[in-house]
Amino acid sequence: MISFRDCIMGVIIKKIASRTMNQILSKSFLDNLIHEIGQTGFVVRDNFMDMETISELTREAQDIYKNGHMHKAKTGINHVNAHSDDIRGDFTFWLDSNNASPAQTRYLSMMEELRISLNEAFFLGLFEFESHFAYYPAGTFYKKHLDQIQGKLERQISCVLYLNEQWHSNEGGELRLYIEDNTYRDITPVQNRIVIFISEKFLHEVMPGERERMSLTGWFRRRTV
Repeated sequence: MISFRDCIMGVIIKKIASRTMNQILSKSFLDNLIHEIGQTGFVVRDNFMDMETISELTREAQDIYKNGHMHKAKTGINHVNAHSDDIRGDFTFWLDSNNASPAQTRYLSMMEELRISLNEAFFLGLFEFESHFAYYPAGTFYKKHLDQIQGKLERQISCVLYLNEQWHSNEGGELRLYIEDNTYRDITPVQNRIVIFISEKFLHEVMPGERERMSLTGWFRRRTV
């Protein structure tokens, strides 16, 4: 006779198998990401997704900006402060999973897999992922800042996926990630490169670029306390 415990274990095994078969990101890829985040607090990886999807996301970012659907980014808690070109010069368009394109849906599905892996590894209690397209016109920047505003602990992990075709290192636009003791690493925003880091740990800034610069920027969040 099959015991109740055996039945439960069978259901769990089937769920794990189903999840593994449907995964977009491989287990080894996720394991390597998690390991490096655990070691250094950040990770940089190229070729994050298939080129067909990344190219579609790039076209969508360009079209959304050209059609006037992006809005000038604000600063401060809940983004209520006035626009300030002295602090940041980007335009944003927030993703809505209920109205997402196929390419956006695939991206959000990948980030959901990453959310689950982060929770399993670090017990962070991440319950959602928020993300927007970011568009920086040539010459614009974002001054040094933390993604986790003082006293607001919801944002735990920051992610930036770059959408810039044929970007060269001499064109600027780097993400400057401050490591410690005012040392930093400059990360060139080449297409299909993703940067993931602990939100409360790393000051960072976006350096001016010689041409338009696009990304999908997002945060894994805990529930509001």
